[in-house]
Amino acid sequence: MTYNFPIIGIGASAGGLEPLELFFEFAKPTADFAYVLIQHLAPNHKSLMDELLARHTKLPIQIIQHNMPLERGNIYLNPPKKFVELHEGRFVLSEKEDRKLSFPISTFFNSLAEQGHEKACAIILSGTGSDGSEGIKFIKEKGGLVIAQNPESSKFDGMPKSAILTGAVDKVCAVEQMHQELESFFSNTVELDRQKLDSKDSKTVIASILGTVYQQLAVDFTDYKYTTVSRRIARRMSLLGYSEMAEYLDFLKVHRDEAQLLSKELLIGVTRFFRDEEAFEYLKNSVIPKLIAENQETKSMRVWVPACSTGEEAYSIAILIRDYLRIHKLQYEVSIFATDLDKESIKLAANRIFPENISSEIPPEYLHLYFIPQRKGFTISKEIREMIIFSVHNVVQDPPFNKIDLISCRNFLIYLNSNLQQRLFSLFQYSLRTNGFLFLGSSESLGDASDDFLEIDKKNKVFANKQNKKNDSTTSVFG
Repeated sequence: MTYNFPIIGIGASAGGLEPLELFFEFAKPTADFAYVLIQHLAPNHKSLMDELLARHTKLPIQIIQHNMPLERGNIYLNPPKKFVELHEGRFVLSEKEDRKLSFPISTFFNSLAEQGHEKACAIILSGTGSDGSEGIKFIKEKGGLVIAQNPESSKFDGMPKSAILTGAVDKVCAVEQMHQELESFFSNTVELDRQKLDSKDSKTVIASILGTVYQQLAVDFTDYKYTTVSRRIARRMSLLGYSEMAEYLDFLKVHRDEAQLLSKELLIGVTRFFRDEEAFEYLKNSVIPKLIAENQETKSMRVWVPACSTGEEAYSIAILIRDYLRIHKLQYEVSIFATDLDKESIKLAANRIFPENISSEIPPEYLHLYFIPQRKGFTISKEIREMIIFSVHNVVQDPPFNKIDLISCRNFLIYLNSNLQQRLFSLFQYSLRTNGFLFLGSSESLGDASDDFLEIDKKNKVFANKQNKKNDSTTSVFG
């Protein structure tokens, strides 16, 4: 379902009442928005939030019920002991007891991202912990807006600070400014939607924008898909209040920091641990045992994770390999090269303190064995961290790695046009040894490169390199 009005998801916890009252005092009764408030509620106490907020707004307030339709011009409040999600214009409630751990804000934001896309907004207000910080990444990935309360104005700054550390927050501001940001972003988005982005004039301006980025940063985005590029440029324009691409181009030319921000926008660095559980389960049960057996003589393994973003995918693979070696009492030298073009992402990946809500993504046995609890989340164990070499690397322009057993390049190729995809597949064939494995994302395919790889598992997107380009010898993948 496509929504024709913005949906504003608001996450609040301890100290959230005062900013919520202030937020809705500034909400216009005529605003074309729907507001969904997800707060941490005591399970056995009746919430008075509806009565308290009614003193500060004329908008109708409703406690969410299962299958209730979502309509503009309303404020919706989550009920106690329930998780709230959206599906085809209606609310879906589920029992908290059915979930491993309680992160209701991130749960709703994930759902909002999938349903709302560019019409979604996530706002993080005062609260302890890190709930919401994983969910906002997906709002950002789908083109929505992410706002965090200024930590200095928050009674409890844990949630806003955790959100800001993800790099997915677009605006950090006082509560009084939030409606101005909402109206600016969504009114400009409406104007940009009306432009004919496929027109010759628009394509010419976008080419100039990408040329300016290349001139300033030496990063070439010309082979990214036009739909992706135009949508991300439009998003930056909305954030800055521009409705004309030519005006944005003029701004870009004189503000070097904007080229960096647009570049980060185009890189779309959203990841999570064990993303697509079934695919990682296949990697664990079928690919890793095969790789260990094939490297029994050298007792070494080399893995490359290009476009690794903030490192969750690389850490996930390291955990699976280390756990297999632990169970089978084996000692191998494992080198995982995790690379990305974004310097900030690489810096963050190499020195991670993961938020507490990663515990909803990671099997309990892995969490216990390979993560160290900290006051504000988790750090990765030394044995996992030492397996990975994080480095800044342009997969298109820099020399590739070689003698690689496994390349995991997931959810990156979908943003590139077919010509660049084929160039990368050729590069991967050079990097992988004969029979080395290629692991792609669920929506990605080999296209014209399918003759160079053997399909090992169609559903989980696992392929084997038929022949290394530097090596004429070939053997059966499972022979």
